[in-house]
Amino acid sequence: VGLWEHSIGVAACCKILSERAELKEPQEVATAGLLHDLGRVVEMVTFKEEYQKIIKLIQNGIDPMEAEKLVLGIDHSEIGSFLMKLWNLPDRLIESVSAHHDIEKAKKFRKEAAIIHLSDVIIHARGYGETLRKKVPSLNPRVLKILKLSTEDIKNILLVLEPRLYELKFFAEELRKEMEQVT
Repeated sequence: VGLWEHSIGVAACCKILSERAELKEPQEVATAGLLHDLGRVVEMVTFKEEYQKIIKLIQNGIDPMEAEKLVLGIDHSEIGSFLMKLWNLPDRLIESVSAHHDIEKAKKFRKEAAIIHLSDVIIHARGYGETLRKKVPSLNPRVLKILKLSTEDIKNILLVLEPRLYELKFFAEELRKEMEQVT
């Protein structure tokens, strides 16, 4: 549930940032934000033994992305974008998810990748949900230039985001209760 909560937080932030950047179809970028850690779900469900090895490496101080590459040979963004290609999702979603940790990989959809990257950092900093990371990932400084954002803009975005995260928290709590009843 923690990863789901993180993902819906990233999606909410992506929508706000996409609207601020006046991108077409901000809901599509929000969908990419929701799916940005899809590869982590695949790791947890399909590669259970390998996932435990990844967790052990992280507990020993290895960066989560590096741990994924050491154990699986690829990271969660590559797994997720591969699956999204199989599902015939739009290139905009695939590329932005693939590049959300390394926006230089984005060729056509750099703004979208930057939005997911910034949203991921903001949601980590906010402590909303749970991921394999124990600390906030580094923000690529180019992101603010790509999105033409200032520190003041980020503060204003946080003011809009906070009530939305509060609303989503209730949804996540209901989901958590449902999951507890099932197990």
